[in-house]
Amino acid sequence: MAIDSDLLKKFSEAHGISGHEDEVRNLVAQELEGCGEFSSDGSGSLFCTNGDSGPRVMLAAHMDEIGFLVQNITANGFLQLVGIGGWWPHTLLSQRVLVKTRSGRSVQGVIGSKPPHFLPEGQRNSVMSMEALFVDVGAESAEQVKNEFGIHLGDPVVPDAAFSPLENPFRVMGKAFDNRAGLSVMIEAFKTLCREGHPNTLIAAATVQELSLIHISEPTRLGMISYAVFCLKKKKTHDTDFYLVCLLQLEKTTRDKHHDRLTPLP
Repeated sequence: MAIDSDLLKKFSEAHGISGHEDEVRNLVAQELEGCGEFSSDGSGSLFCTNGDSGPRVMLAAHMDEIGFLVQNITANGFLQLVGIGGWWPHTLLSQRVLVKTRSGRSVQGVIGSKPPHFLPEGQRNSVMSMEALFVDVGAESAEQVKNEFGIHLGDPVVPDAAFSPLENPFRVMGKAFDNRAGLSVMIEAFKTLCREGHPNTLIAAATVQELSLIHISEPTRLGMISYAVFCLKKKKTHDTDFYLVCLLQLEKTTRDKHHDRLTPLP
């Protein structure tokens, strides 16, 4: 099944780091409108249930993406960040980002660092640590950041990356494909099954906080746990018989004999 590129674009460009999935959750609810009964839990996971008999089958995909939180605002108006999820610092310098304020505005900035000619020679060719980076949003002071731009400590930050097709029509680039690609597949599969009919109690689970300050080794585990807790609170005695977790898999690669590119494993 091919992924709807318009759907993937919509999800890829949505702003939703771990713990701040509201924008993505609203898109999921729009896409699944009319497909079943909605429910949610205190952590923010969203469930849509279609059918009330047969085996209980859950299609699960996490909504969140890696990103940052504003950890400090310096006196001269720069933002210092803490990473949410796994970041390789090689990729961060000079990257454009969006800070989502509490009023819903998105403020554009760029990740910078101390210029190389101000660094000791031993640091010039080293990878910058997260602590050495900052975001320039064009402010002149901490007061301007807070009072005019509306940015505060704890505000979420994501890369400013537009969804774009590449020359090969079957390849695209953008952000948050982990796991908005899996989320798109889950939604398409759920809608298709609802449309064509099935003998099950089918549950679409859009889960939260797979990526956090502490790595969770079992994908969407929190979402599955939150669903179990939700069932207990509702005094439901049923459990889910089958789980299908929709994830983007990138790890299965190996170097070819020339060691100059990554070759997908079969």
